[in-house]
Amino acid sequence: MAFQTPELFLGFASPINPKERENTTWKWEENKVRRTSRRRFVIEKRREKERQAAQKRHDPNR
Repeated sequence: MAFQTPELFLGFASPINPKERENTTWKWEENKVRRTSRRRFVIEKRREKERQAAQKRHDPNR
């Protein structure tokens, strides 16, 4: 296999139209970014909840 497209490398079926191929790669990249930022967001939320729980535990006048 002389030349490898990103889709083939990632296990995608490669569309014949090169424009479409660029498009799928771009969408994949965008999704990857969205996924990582979503994970960061979820982790941030969990930390926030833990922080509030800790504050409640240490609150003297509850």
